[in-house]
Amino acid sequence: MVIDVFSGFSKAINSTKQPTGGRSINVTLKEGCSVLNPIFILHGYSLADNYVKWGSRYYYIDDIVILHNEVAEYHCSTDVLATFKSDIGASTQYVTRSASSYNLKVMDNKYPTLADIDENIVDLSGISSGIDVDNGTYVLGLKSKDTDTGVAFYAMTPAQFGDFCAYLYGDSWLTAQDISVTLQKMLVDPFDYIISCNWYPFDISYATRDVYFGFFDWTGQQMSRIPESGRLKSFLASGILPQHPQVARGSYLNASPYTRLELDLYAFGKAVLDPNRFLDSRSFSVNLLIDLFTGVGTVKVQSTTGIVYQACATCSVPIQLSQTRTDLTRPLTSLAGAAVGYATENYLGMSASIADAVKGALPQISSIGAVGSISAYAFNNPKIDCIFYRIADEDLAEIGRPLCAPRTISSLSGYLECDNVDLDTAASKAEKQEIISYMQSGFFYE
Repeated sequence: MVIDVFSGFSKAINSTKQPTGGRSINVTLKEGCSVLNPIFILHGYSLADNYVKWGSRYYYIDDIVILHNEVAEYHCSTDVLATFKSDIGASTQYVTRSASSYNLKVMDNKYPTLADIDENIVDLSGISSGIDVDNGTYVLGLKSKDTDTGVAFYAMTPAQFGDFCAYLYGDSWLTAQDISVTLQKMLVDPFDYIISCNWYPFDISYATRDVYFGFFDWTGQQMSRIPESGRLKSFLASGILPQHPQVARGSYLNASPYTRLELDLYAFGKAVLDPNRFLDSRSFSVNLLIDLFTGVGTVKVQSTTGIVYQACATCSVPIQLSQTRTDLTRPLTSLAGAAVGYATENYLGMSASIADAVKGALPQISSIGAVGSISAYAFNNPKIDCIFYRIADEDLAEIGRPLCAPRTISSLSGYLECDNVDLDTAASKAEKQEIISYMQSGFFYE
């Protein structure tokens, strides 16, 4: 009988690679041996021989036993991957990892996360534009005859606000002639006509007109009157979030837990954004809308897929003008508190069961800024902090990347791992089990 013998043939133990060339030798099959582990007797052996092909089967030479002179025995074992390569290649399997084709959105848990991180700050200049903590604007809500609603809102510069306070604490508004000044001050309090007073760290300018509040006409002092249509002040910032520094290995690295996004915005404090919402597109927008009448602001962060984060907080600094009068800004504070409570999962007026039901759908807040504090503007530049966790270096050729899809094996090459292998082949039971073990633990199709 004739076999093909190969010298110095090199391949991985888990490879389907088949040799080429070789030399044909007449041999004798030792009696009583197995087809799976044959023993060939031949004249003219070579210690460099390490591989054999017999018919359609391929074998490793496990040992060369020298009998005498030029006669030796080649003890062999079946190379199941090379022998049944065509059956393996023709099969369709669920391929979990591959070196030649992969899905970059599938998370690769093969590599551990490193302790060091990369950080990239995205400045929200569109939000901070116009912020001036040294000046700002005071907005007063006054009971006024100069409006259909009974309340008018005026924007005042710090200098104008100082003049207005001087007017209130002075005597010029005491015009009655038949009673004393002291009695007038006891009977009439102009502060009763002030509904609210809030300071904002930016300029507010509208058409000016005389100020009317209660029974008082502060004529000759033109102030910016905020119309109903102008009560909302909008700030907008947009841009592109940076990619994970190793994103070439998979876009999944732009998602959690390898990427962490934190919004840092004034009174809203620090909020964690879901990075998975920016997986396909890194475009974002941050819209801050402040109600100048109440001081309550709403921030909305959006991706191309929709709203990523939304919350409310008090964006003004409430000013208390009198310690003796009833604090009419309390309803405003309560409203703002409820808004902040919503953002921090403190559901006012909700039953515990309802709060538990919606908790998982709300973004998790890391911290919340102090209500009515100028420090929120003085020491906080709005930004998105992008924190990236690196993973260990990869070995694509030897380990591959996740594919997680059915594929015909012959359409791929190099390293492969399969799951739940079902192979239709004429191999023996033991050989089939060995093939399946290789395919599920990792093999090279070459």
